[in-house]
Amino acid sequence: MTLNAVDVAGNSAVAVSFDVIIEDTTAPVITAEDVTLEVTQNRDEFLSNEQILALANANVLDNYDTDLVVDATGFDLLDQGLTGETTITLNAVDNSGNIASTITFTVKVVDTTAPVLDSEHSELTININKPLNEEEFITLLGISVSDNAQGEILVTSDFTTVVNQKNPRGEYNVTISATDVSGLTSTKEIKVTMFDDESPSIESGEEYTFVVGSSFDFEYFLGMIGFTTKDNSDTELYPLTITSNFDKVDLETIGSYTLVIQVSDVSGNISKKEISINVIREASYHLTGNKVIIDISELSEIVAKEDLEEFLIEKMEAKAWKDDAIEGITSLPIFIKNYEALLEFLNREDLVKGDTFGVVLTTTNPMGRSMFGSETTVQIEIGDSLIKPGVDPEEKPGVDIEGPELPATGYKMNNTFMIMSVTAILVGLVFLIVNKRRKEQA
Repeated sequence: MTLNAVDVAGNSAVAVSFDVIIEDTTAPVITAEDVTLEVTQNRDEFLSNEQILALANANVLDNYDTDLVVDATGFDLLDQGLTGETTITLNAVDNSGNIASTITFTVKVVDTTAPVLDSEHSELTININKPLNEEEFITLLGISVSDNAQGEILVTSDFTTVVNQKNPRGEYNVTISATDVSGLTSTKEIKVTMFDDESPSIESGEEYTFVVGSSFDFEYFLGMIGFTTKDNSDTELYPLTITSNFDKVDLETIGSYTLVIQVSDVSGNISKKEISINVIREASYHLTGNKVIIDISELSEIVAKEDLEEFLIEKMEAKAWKDDAIEGITSLPIFIKNYEALLEFLNREDLVKGDTFGVVLTTTNPMGRSMFGSETTVQIEIGDSLIKPGVDPEEKPGVDIEGPELPATGYKMNNTFMIMSVTAILVGLVFLIVNKRRKEQA
């Protein structure tokens, strides 16, 4: 710069020159704001450093320079594919070498986007005969999921708690959920319909026989034969329906009937069971015997016999049998019901010719083991000879029967009844011996 001066007289001073130096000692000022980014797995969507700085409104102001650029460090630690926070450091120097104060801002990578959940099916029909677990259910739906963030996506449903897989009429709305690592969840509704194509099962016999005149209703009959039925559906929710033609079975009329029992479930699946019912006549029991005359002179010898009961039954030619519609003709054992009274009669000291005793023959074991049957009374008479009196064939008790040949007496039927009969005879002999000794002592 040059300085000149002139006084009032017009005299000019010697010009003087000097330099003016302007110096910049003020440092630039940097400003920036924190930035929040949405996480993404697509690198094509990653922002550049410049774009991030622009979002942060990063700026440097200077009192002189206008073209300054900030220097950013820390971007090498930033991964926009992972949630988290990264600190970016900013520096700046103006053209005069003034260094700005360092500042930082934070880049937050966050996840606010729920996973994308889709399925090949929005409805699913399930057979109750082939129940599914949750994993199988989700697999059948053809589920697909994606997310903007890295990490596992958990797919769940309320299938097992919502769906009753034994309800053949069930219709349910099942919620499918997809949850990412950030806890963000997407849901989808699936309609589930249950159906049943399996018929109930039936357990019972094939044939039953009842005596004519039996009386019971259908419900009692089912319990009596142990009739059971099962179904794969929820029978508490939808009980099975049981019908039959039981009203066509006439228990008052002898004959064979086919009972058809039908069991149906709520889905209309039907099972049928045919049972043969035979209504037969009631078994008849027969017992016959002939009058016996005992010679009074042989009475002591006869009474002393160890097999007295069998001896007398054989002499009476007693026979007993059951005539059954199913088993046919079967022989029955014979016992003397009033055997003790008979012994007392035979041991009487005042017996004379012509005295008689009514022997009660029975097919009921006197020792308590009951045999269904009948009783008859056959006379024993004290006479001159041990003979069987003549019997008029027309008056002889008995029936004309077909079947196995009957034994001479019931004692020959089986060993069990033989043992029981011998026991009764032994009891009688003991009584006889004791009685005789008492008489001798007297």
